[in-house]
Amino acid sequence: MRQLIRPRRTFAHKGNFGHGLLIAGSYGMGGAAVLAARACMRSGIGLLTVHSPICNHQLLQTIVPEAMVQDDVHERFFAEPTDLDNYQAMAIGPGLSQEEITAQAALDQVSNCFIPLVLDADALNILSEDVNALLLPHTQTIVTPHLGEFARMTGNTIEW
Repeated sequence: MRQLIRPRRTFAHKGNFGHGLLIAGSYGMGGAAVLAARACMRSGIGLLTVHSPICNHQLLQTIVPEAMVQDDVHERFFAEPTDLDNYQAMAIGPGLSQEEITAQAALDQVSNCFIPLVLDADALNILSEDVNALLLPHTQTIVTPHLGEFARMTGNTIEW
């Protein structure tokens, strides 16, 4: 793996390494947004914007100050899709919740996504209700289900 990682140029800046959007967190699940944001930053991304409910703003700004925080219109849940024009990739799902308003916003966000996409956690749980949403012509999509999420998505149980 080390051979695949290219060293950064001496005078490179954060704008040279991509701008990602992370849609994560809900009331009581701000920690999921924090952990996912930290993972994004550790991956080498140049700029990260975390779109999260208003209730997570202070938490994210305090614990992950290197990320930009974009508040959703809702105090406690992801409720409104956001514009993707300024991003090179998007991840959605950690701690998102499965509220009805969130499920609709997530489906709208994913179905209109034209950039590389990572689907995780609650985004997978939401999409398991409408698996056809995964069949939309996205660019590149990575799904990260654990065994329970995989079983919900496929309708198959996994025997050990």
